Order: sequence, then structure tokens, then C-alpha cells
Amino acid sequence: MKNSTIEALLINCTKIIGLVQILGTADPVKLDNLLSTVEFIEGCLFISNTNLKNLNFLRNLKEVNCTSATVQQPGVIAAIFIDRNEDLLSFGIGNLKNVTMTPPPDMDLDETIVGSVIFLGNTHLCLTYDEFNSLSYLPLISLTEIPMCPTPKPPLPACYVTPDLDVDKSCELFVGIVFIDETTEPEDVAKISKMKQLYGQFSVRDSLIEELILPNLTLIVNTATAEMPAILVLQNSALKTLSFPKLTEFRGDSPFFDLLLSDNPSLNFSCEAVFPADKTAVVLDESGFLCSNGTSSLLLNNEFSRPRRLMTLIAMIGVMTFLY
Repeated sequence: MKNSTIEALLINCTKIIGLVQILGTADPVKLDNLLSTVEFIEGCLFISNTNLKNLNFLRNLKEVNCTSATVQQPGVIAAIFIDRNEDLLSFGIGNLKNVTMTPPPDMDLDETIVGSVIFLGNTHLCLTYDEFNSLSYLPLISLTEIPMCPTPKPPLPACYVTPDLDVDKSCELFVGIVFIDETTEPEDVAKISKMKQLYGQFSVRDSLIEELILPNLTLIVNTATAEMPAILVLQNSALKTLSFPKLTEFRGDSPFFDLLLSDNPSLNFSCEAVFPADKTAVVLDESGFLCSNGTSSLLLNNEFSRPRRLMTLIAMIGVMTFLY
């Protein structure tokens, strides 16, 4: 079915070819009758300003292949764009496995938010632990400011991170940005020592701590923003030791890198000791070098050393520090 409106869809359709838009007031019963059997969309999916409480009518959707993506609103381009649905409480697209998107060739990507799935302005939406996990495997996924639903309970004791790290010491799953700075005391760092999974980002900047060891951390899902690394360690004059001995998995697909260290003069850094072998860590000093796959230091290649790319990254680090 090519370029069909929702009203024209046939019952029991499994594949749609063309843009699917659901805008304004919608009848969830009618949508369920029309779209509950859809498994593939050869086009983009745009759901905006609706009265919908969930998207369960797309529960069998497995794949979206948006080969001719267009800008759904100024500065945003996505294969699936869920935008300003004030009544939306839950996601409900539980079988989504693959999302691809090709932006227009003339698109200025430096001025555009690009992602496979983008959520904006859905103020009451939460995602379950399982939904976070399944979506985090998609490329360029942005889950900024979306909380984890309290039910069903995650498999680990969970805590939402506060700026002062006021969390229970029993927590093993953390949601949010863990931010360590000059106000952080060693006893505050001890509160996160049992962390096994982090859904957010980890920032250590301008701190006075000498040692940061997270012996139980195995997984970081970068949900805060795909443009920033999952771990940022920047300008820590006293930091000597950094170790995540069990960290083996990153998700979130940052287009830059997963770990960024810069201007930590006392730090004895080792890629082999700190970082998974199949990921890319970047250390910036006066000359700049790339540490990758547990091998020795290499000069930055052209992709990373382009002034525009580095200036963009530095600007984003400043924005993140200001916001958090």
C-alpha cells in the first residue's frame, strides 16, 4: 500500500510503504483495528500532538526503514518521531528490532537533531526497563529526560540520580547523570560503589577525588544524549586512579566515542585496565591521541582531529556542564 492515509489502510495489512502520520485527535480503537497487524513500515513514522495514552496499536511493528527521511519539525529528523503527546503514558511498541534512516543529502547535520527514534515533549511518558533495553540497541537513539517506569520493577534495586548523589547505598541500577565535581566527597562516591548498570551518563569534572573505582559496573546505556560520550573525565587535577574492571558493554551509539578523558595531569591511564576491548576511548592532551581496542596510543586520525568536530565536542561538553 503506497502513500496511504490511516483511514485508507486495509484490515490485516502487514507492510506499509510511505510516510505514516498520526496527528491530533485519534481514535485508539480504530488505530488498533487498522495497525495492530503491521510489522514493517517502508517509510517514516510521525506521531505528534495526539490524545493517545499508549502506542499499543503498533505492538507488532518490527522494522522501520525510512530511506527518504524528511524534517518533521525544524531541526529534527528521525525515522520514528514521537512529539508532544501530552497524554502519552506508555510506549507499547515492544517488538521493534530494527530502525534505519537516511537523511537528505543536502541536510546540515551540525544544525539538526538526527536519530532513529526521537522523543520530544512527551511530558508523562515513561519506558519500562525492557523497553529501555530494546531501544538502546538502536542506532543514534535519544532517550533524553524519559524516566524509567516504576512498574514492572527492574531486576535490580533502582535509584534516580540526584545532583548531590543522595541515593541509597543498596542501589545497583542508576537512572540519570552521575555527576562528580569539586563538591563531591569520597563518602559520596562510596554511595555508587554497588552500581552495576547506569542508564544515563557519567561525568567526572573539576573534582578533587584521587581515586574512582567502580568494581561492579558492567553496563552503561547512554540515554542522556547521543552526541556526548557515555563517560566524560575532564580537568581533575588530583585524580590518579580510574578503573571499571567489569565494564563490558556500552549502548547509545555516540557518533564520537564512548569514553573521553582530557586534562587529568595525575591520571595513570590504561585502555586495557579501564575500557572494553571492542570500544573506542579517546584521550586528549596537548598533542591528542587515540587509544583503541586495548592497543598502544595512536595519533588522532583525520576524522577526530578536524577542528570543526573538536570545537563542536568542546562546546557540547560546556553545555552539558552548564545544564547539570
